Amino acid sequence: MISTYSTNTLHTYQYSEPDGMSRMQLILKMFRYGFKTIGGLKVEIVLDYSKETDGLPKSDVVEYRLEGGSALVIRPSRTEPKLNVYISIKGDSEEAAAAIETRVCEDLESIIFMDDRMDYCCE
Repeated sequence: MISTYSTNTLHTYQYSEPDGMSRMQLILKMFRYGFKTIGGLKVEIVLDYSKETDGLPKSDVVEYRLEGGSALVIRPSRTEPKLNVYISIKGDSEEAAAAIETRVCEDLESIIFMDDRMDYCCE
């Protein structure tokens, strides 16, 4: 029997003013639209909690459930231009989980910092 190793981490991404809040909302909108893969893992489902679901209250949160049991939860700060990304990774070993998390973070950062790195806005 293969035992599964799990990691849970929080990654925070801060945006600069004066347009930080609007940039943060644009990035969150991209996550709501959905990506097919993150870090090489297939996205199995995207849950958008800004819509009322099964009687749960609305919340400005997007959850990605990835293949293999990994997940991302993306939540903006309400008071400052900051995105919090909660990452839960499952792997067959600590090393495998760390490698998966590295790939996931690389993809996240390419999305989150796209404007800065590409010098254009994706609106």
